[in-house]
Amino acid sequence: MKCRPRTSPITTDEFDPCERATHYPAPLNGDRFDVQTEQRHASEGGTLPAEVAAEIERLDNADLLILQYPMWWHLPPAMLKGWLDRVFISGRVYTSKQRFEHGRFTGKRALRSVTVGTSEQTYAFNGCSGDIDLLLWPVRSPFIRHRQALPLE
Repeated sequence: MKCRPRTSPITTDEFDPCERATHYPAPLNGDRFDVQTEQRHASEGGTLPAEVAAEIERLDNADLLILQYPMWWHLPPAMLKGWLDRVFISGRVYTSKQRFEHGRFTGKRALRSVTVGTSEQTYAFNGCSGDIDLLLWPVRSPFIRHRQALPLE
């Protein structure tokens, strides 16, 4: 099997990690920006921002998603959180019926590779920085399991 790695441009000027009303030129409600409503509206109307549609296509074509990032104040970096918020969108990636075992990415594999600037004991159960498994739950559960990519441990 030949592997063709692809990377996403989340650390370049090509991808804005902040979800904003200006990403949706034909809003459903111009008076108030409701992220999920506008994401669903754009998903249904085929007006997703081009950079978001490109990222979803990359994920659709991938057999394996690798999230490689450093812990930043016990959380993923804001750039990664913004990528997750913008790409794993309501309407296109998930709906109330398209999640868990019926998720868009059913059968895909995902791997989280996280670096920290301290010892393993620091992130152990009752470690001074907290249990690494609990700290990583926000990335593993809602964004990997919820969308039904299968985590590699």
